[in-house]
Amino acid sequence: MITTRYKTLETMKLAANLLPDSRLLLQHFKETGQIDLYNTTVHFDTGSSPGRQNVNGEGQLSFALTSWAPVEPGTYPKSVEIGLYEVKSWTAKGRILYYLTLDCRAPAGGDR
Repeated sequence: MITTRYKTLETMKLAANLLPDSRLLLQHFKETGQIDLYNTTVHFDTGSSPGRQNVNGEGQLSFALTSWAPVEPGTYPKSVEIGLYEVKSWTAKGRILYYLTLDCRAPAGGDR
């Protein structure tokens, strides 16, 4: 679960992307015309998420981003980009990038 604080004087979209996962899905869609979103939520935005409203003023918002598990155990660099965007044009008014490392280890006593 991700919780972020926002402060804006006008109504804005708040959006987040799990990287590089959201870029990989977009690339796959461009190459094949198909996108498999089974059990993934690599993008969130207040404008297209049911039950959510665009943000205005000051507050906080919680949401979840999920992706697929790596095939091999190891560490994987990831990041979450969170930003405020104009409602109609998607022009970015401010973005922050948070870096993290996904640590996937094989279960104790097992091969995977």
